[in-house]
Amino acid sequence: MPGSSPASGPRPVSGRRPTSGSRPAPLALVLAGLLVLALVLGGAAGVRWLRHDAAEPAAAPPVRNVTAGWNGPRVAVIQQVVGTWRTGHEATMDQPTIDAVTQWQKDHSLPATGVVDEATWTAMDTGRPWTIDEWTAPSRVPADASREERIDAMIAFATEQEGSPYLWGGAGPPDLGFDCSGLALQAMRAGGLDPGIDAVKHASPGWLTTHYLLEDPRFTHVPRSELERGDWVFYADEQGELRHMALYLGDGTMVDSYGSGVHVRTYREKIGTKRFAMDTLVRPFP
Repeated sequence: MPGSSPASGPRPVSGRRPTSGSRPAPLALVLAGLLVLALVLGGAAGVRWLRHDAAEPAAAPPVRNVTAGWNGPRVAVIQQVVGTWRTGHEATMDQPTIDAVTQWQKDHSLPATGVVDEATWTAMDTGRPWTIDEWTAPSRVPADASREERIDAMIAFATEQEGSPYLWGGAGPPDLGFDCSGLALQAMRAGGLDPGIDAVKHASPGWLTTHYLLEDPRFTHVPRSELERGDWVFYADEQGELRHMALYLGDGTMVDSYGSGVHVRTYREKIGTKRFAMDTLVRPFP
């Protein structure tokens, strides 16, 4: 998700440069090399190709209780039930929502914890499954798909979401909405790429997927001067903090989830007055 730098989470692999006259210890170099190698190879949570005929994800992540700081689809539904819904930009389990949940639980003879567990969710009778945060776009391409086929599938998914509302921490389903990086996660999956982040992680407290996608060395990074169809463009504010991302469609257009929701619009290197295109792009299908 867009936002300020997280206190923890993905960070660039490279550390601080040694001060003048100093040399990194050999052991540190070896360890750093092993870390980079592990990231390149992907590991259990790394970037991998998906099968278009397989059930995805292969093993669903455990759905956690909705606690303080949670974001996304379940929070939006909860806020609508307890009366704290404002806009998709505020779909966070904040203190007013926790207080309203606590009162709702008291009114319905449930343990008044302020935490939405499966029992509270069921009692809310939302008409939505408890596992709604696990919604995942299936791959649209075969395992041997070409680069262009994958880019086409990614773009097709993203542009088909035009009109979906903006939802902080959202990675679908489409009627509830996406934030900018939630749209990116699902579009990449439609192109047959597992970016290593699922929708549950995306909605979890303190996690900012934009940072992960920009900083992870498993993705191909290119300078903005080499912008091509299928590249993801990142935007920072005046202080250099990462705030947004958009998919370049070619022919001077892009698609992103911003403001009221998902839009296909003219590509721009400045969005509003406070979002500026960064010098580095991510090319998921190099």
